[in-house]
Amino acid sequence: MKPVLFIVGAAIGHMGRSLMIARALEARTSVKIHFACLSAGSHFERLLLEPDYSVTVLPASNPANSASCADQIEQLIDKLQPKLIYCDLNPLPPLLLVRFQEIPRVFLVDSYETRLGSDETVQDLMWAQYGDEWNQLREARGLQPVENPRSFFDADRVLLPDPPAIIGIPAESLPPGYIPVGPCIWDPPVTLPAELEDANDLLLLSMGSTGINNLPLDAVQHIARLVGASRAIRIGSFDPGYGEHVAHYQWLPGSQVLTRCKFVLTQGGAGSTYQALRAGVPVACIPAHRNHVALALRLQELEAGILLYQETWQQQLNETPLDLKKLQAGARALSIQMKNIDGPGNAATAMLDLVR
Repeated sequence: MKPVLFIVGAAIGHMGRSLMIARALEARTSVKIHFACLSAGSHFERLLLEPDYSVTVLPASNPANSASCADQIEQLIDKLQPKLIYCDLNPLPPLLLVRFQEIPRVFLVDSYETRLGSDETVQDLMWAQYGDEWNQLREARGLQPVENPRSFFDADRVLLPDPPAIIGIPAESLPPGYIPVGPCIWDPPVTLPAELEDANDLLLLSMGSTGINNLPLDAVQHIARLVGASRAIRIGSFDPGYGEHVAHYQWLPGSQVLTRCKFVLTQGGAGSTYQALRAGVPVACIPAHRNHVALALRLQELEAGILLYQETWQQQLNETPLDLKKLQAGARALSIQMKNIDGPGNAATAMLDLVR
């Protein structure tokens, strides 16, 4: 079997969609997949990956230890001798100083973070702060300087896990190597709680593992009234202290819950946001960082979602009242685009010719 190395970020969104792609790749060719996961203390790799794959946990990377992280990745590549390297993570700073060998490489990355996007991203902000220092470190390791931080996503294949409307460019007009594969959505293998089986008008707060900028309780209750939701439920790793007013679950089967929802609040991560939109449910994104803002702005243009900030939600809704019917129509349009797209299968197929 041909060894393949998957390097993924610590957030559950990165691990979940990469797990789906790993399974799809295994179904298409004979490979032995090894995961290298950044650590953030949550240890989601134990739940998602370790039951099926060998996993190496990398230290959470920061500007101070980027060389140490790069050394560990290089050592792992030397040990495994992979035929293909797959990446799905914020490359800064974990991949900043990695001297990749002449091995085919793919990067799974949302289109608005690549050279295709124009909205400011986390990578742009990090490079503005540390870019000069980081280029000096690259020079010391024999690497060429970098001008545009989005170039870290460049690879033999750049796989875009977005619906076509979010990419906004026809597939035939994309740069060479850029391939739209569609959303790669992971559902936790849990059953629907009995108390939700008969629900049909829920407000879901799906904040993932990075959604820490939760709206205050009065905002949640206000939005529930606006959309006609009888109760609010929440999944996510951070408890904002809503108490008995919002039922909290550690895990829920998203695809089953979403058919019972009127509206969804997300942090703006692609996983939870695209899962809601695939079900035809509009969203409000409460961003944890700039990449979430970039997606939310695209959704506002498509009238399928809105961008809300934790601090200014009331003013925003006063100035631009929530038009649920318009948002539902926009979400349904995106849902139609995504219904028959096999994102993980498309990603795996795009990688096949690179696994030599």
